[in-house]
Amino acid sequence: MSEKLAVISYRRKDSTDITGRIYDRLIANFGKKAVFKDVGSIPLGVHFAEHISATIKRSRVVIAVIGSEWWGSSDDTSCSRRLDDPKDFVRIEIESAIENNIPIIPLLVKGMHMPNETELPDSLKRLAFYNGIPVRIDPDFHRDMDTLIAGLEQMGFQRLSKNPDDERSNLPDEISAYLLHSEKTIPILQTPFTVGRHISNSLTLASNNVSKRHARITFLDNNFYLEDLDSTNGTYLILGQEETQLEANKRFILNVRTCFRLGKKKDSPLLTFEFGGQDLTFLECTGF
Repeated sequence: MSEKLAVISYRRKDSTDITGRIYDRLIANFGKKAVFKDVGSIPLGVHFAEHISATIKRSRVVIAVIGSEWWGSSDDTSCSRRLDDPKDFVRIEIESAIENNIPIIPLLVKGMHMPNETELPDSLKRLAFYNGIPVRIDPDFHRDMDTLIAGLEQMGFQRLSKNPDDERSNLPDEISAYLLHSEKTIPILQTPFTVGRHISNSLTLASNNVSKRHARITFLDNNFYLEDLDSTNGTYLILGQEETQLEANKRFILNVRTCFRLGKKKDSPLLTFEFGGQDLTFLECTGF
């Protein structure tokens, strides 16, 4: 588990829902101890503002979620925006990061633009010069989060230990398994066997319909399983004259010959899975 800490700064009335999704993706990759998000992470009986300031001082990065209501409306007649109030918690979080030279990653949500320095209080003007990235709603959410997660890894954050299902192992010698695609036969020598657009997969497919890590084939208890890895465009089984979408992260037991498509569009990659003993002869699925 990573010893580094990422602090998520956000305004509840601005971005609670999408911040929750961002937090869930981050802790799934790095663990709860590596990500701090307001009240749920603060021990009972401590001073809220002091604890936040101390947490930011020991953090490796502050992730600032900025939406259209990030400025906040103020009840104080002396401040037109909550961000203009020196006691505003969001302001304290960003100020603490700037004062302590903590890197800041602005996440722009709900179509928000990067704040201009003229829009910010003097103590926050430096924020305008940090490199922000958009985090959009589906179907782009997971791709944008992949970019953020990769960036955090480059900063030294380490993912949690791999799920045992992700640990590769060789197939038994008596079992032969293959994927057929575009008149090519690709042997499956180890499982899990992943398929996706990124070069780290067992089979890389350069298609806009395919997610970076789209689907996975596993071998458990002498059975092969197909799993959609929460892909953007889905994985579709071709059963007779029907296409059935796999539910994300649910295993489907594969038959001796199974055809499936990565994405619903007809030009999405079509693959055929085959397994058995040695010296099998295969015919590729043509779809319909």
